[in-house]
Amino acid sequence: MNTGLRATDGWEDYEKFSLSVRDNLRYVRSVSTNAFLEKVRSTCVNRKRTIDEGSVFWRAQIGHNVTEEHGETCSLPYENDRMKPRPNLGNENRANPRGIPYLYMATGLSTAIAEIRPWIGSVVSVAEMHATRDLVVIDCSSASNENLFTRALFDSTIDYNGGMWLAINQAFAVPVNRDDDTRAYIPTQILAELFKCDGFDGIVYNSGLSKSRDFNIAIFNLDNATVASTSLCKVESIDFTFTPPTHRMRHTEFR
Repeated sequence: MNTGLRATDGWEDYEKFSLSVRDNLRYVRSVSTNAFLEKVRSTCVNRKRTIDEGSVFWRAQIGHNVTEEHGETCSLPYENDRMKPRPNLGNENRANPRGIPYLYMATGLSTAIAEIRPWIGSVVSVAEMHATRDLVVIDCSSASNENLFTRALFDSTIDYNGGMWLAINQAFAVPVNRDDDTRAYIPTQILAELFKCDGFDGIVYNSGLSKSRDFNIAIFNLDNATVASTSLCKVESIDFTFTPPTHRMRHTEFR
């Protein structure tokens, strides 16, 4: 079906879909948007993964409880209920619209903490989470946090579908700045809803905020993972990497 199409064609088709649902037609979709979503749906089977019941994940939140013990002020992690979103509440995020919360976790503690973007000195409540049943998820992730567009451009082994899924993973992985228009979440929210409607339990994707090889996971049903234990961490340092100084950058380099 995709003979003769390149990885960059798949990437560009994702970009066209993203632009369309953000800036043109969102609730009544165009023919091209529906065609793109069918391409995604038709290749889902190759990214189907099963997570075993009892698998361990991590979740973090900035903040903690404060109590008095024997005249001294003590910090305690948030209670179990506080470490999960409340049903029918919550802000929108990369996978969920406002009022339909999903459970965001990571396969490693450092990635879970990096994803909440704490400041130095923050005291963070962390929870060890366990899957309550076998979960069938869509794996959007790539092998590493490399420059995915460069890979799509120069890796001749990647075809149209590979380029399309590299773009999807990039869209889930790259965080939206706190001050950005949350329209940036719309394309990934639509994709998450597509996967949810097709019976998947969640999505696995890379982290754009962590250098580790850990992954993020968004679970659609809040009851599919439970809090096994909670603890506190204090953020001691934050590492930054950046490009060499330059007087000018093309707009596309900020994507």
